[in-house]
Amino acid sequence: MKQLTKSAAIIFSTFFLSLIQLALYAQEAPEVKVNNTDVGTWIGQNWIWVVGVVVLLLILLLASGGRSRASKTTTVRRDNDGRITTVTTVTNE
Repeated sequence: MKQLTKSAAIIFSTFFLSLIQLALYAQEAPEVKVNNTDVGTWIGQNWIWVVGVVVLLLILLLASGGRSRASKTTTVRRDNDGRITTVTTVTNE
């Protein structure tokens, strides 16, 4: 029985290591050439990073620039009869 367990462990280990090797081999990128010039990956291109930073800055400026500062004040008053009155004042700066 122990011999069967050892051989099953060896077979399982071999199969598992083969799957790991296959996954690692699949991650290797082929060399892509256009007009005999290595193209590389899109993330390695500098202009992609420049465009990304510019777009991010534009989004941040548009998101923050559209808001005006408003101050909201709520006053709660109670008269002698126990009635409560609220007054809300909004001022734009």
